[in-house]
Amino acid sequence: MVRSFSRSRSLDRPDQQARLLPIVVVALLPLWLLFHTEASGFGNVARGKQLYQHYCAACHGIEGTGAGRNAPYLEQMGRAPRDHTDIWYMNRLSDAELYRAISEGKRRDGEPPFMPWWGLTLTPAEIWDLVAFIRDLARGAAE
Repeated sequence: MVRSFSRSRSLDRPDQQARLLPIVVVALLPLWLLFHTEASGFGNVARGKQLYQHYCAACHGIEGTGAGRNAPYLEQMGRAPRDHTDIWYMNRLSDAELYRAISEGKRRDGEPPFMPWWGLTLTPAEIWDLVAFIRDLARGAAE
């Protein structure tokens, strides 16, 4: 005896598809907002400054110029820390790109990461706080 399995016909009618669309939109909206919200409105600059001093200043420096205490060693390896006060470069990056760099680290193909990934150490809110502070560093350098 051969059984045939047919696909469900529950979404074949247009009215059923129309009912599903708002559910899908509501489910995906938070993800869209997460990656399209500007950090200046999403993160807390003061908390970001504290986190930056604790996690980032060793390489990027307290002022964010890329001159932290570890910078000379990283430069010897050809991996100088980014200058976060370089407004020309920083304005080319979206907030989502900054978030991803902090969360997933920075690496070159086939090499180990040269910037730690903080996504397992910091919460998403703390990473957004860092993004907001880094944006503030670049704005402050331009003034």
